[in-house]
Amino acid sequence: MQIIYAAPFLLLAAICFFVCAAMPSTRKNALVIPVGILSFGLGSLICYGIFALIAYLLGHKGPANWWYLAPYIGGGLLVAICCSVVWRNVVASLPASLVKIGLVCATFSSLLVFVPFCSFGIARFVTLDRNNLSWMIIPGIIWFSVAALISIQLVKIFDQFRPKVWWPLFSRNSQATGIHQA
Repeated sequence: MQIIYAAPFLLLAAICFFVCAAMPSTRKNALVIPVGILSFGLGSLICYGIFALIAYLLGHKGPANWWYLAPYIGGGLLVAICCSVVWRNVVASLPASLVKIGLVCATFSSLLVFVPFCSFGIARFVTLDRNNLSWMIIPGIIWFSVAALISIQLVKIFDQFRPKVWWPLFSRNSQATGIHQA
């Protein structure tokens, strides 16, 4: 059940990472937007559970109605915004080597989300028995090669993925932000 709930959020996060990485104007958000999408999935589920528990403790014994959708969406959006803002500032203050490692990991993770879809496509046209099981190696090799090529290109242009710091606490230069250390 958890996989069925998480799968759309994982797929949407992977698609958003690739779309943001492909367009130069949105590259600064490529490491931030997927975190917001994934935190929306988890945050909305937690907020829904808390709301349902409070409703039950207050005496609502009937079935869930449309009012249960409001805390699901509202709580999920609130958690997603908070996590995105914090993660944006964390990514902005990380050393360059960690950002490069994050880009490589995000690329391989995103492509691993797409491997089941490619495998499903092959399984629709080829019967997967013991004789034809080697056909499943082809999508893996293709996706691994694509991930390696994309990772090499992303590491070359990693400065375009570095977002700006929003909070002075995360800034490296304390003189520019007005923070004085004693």
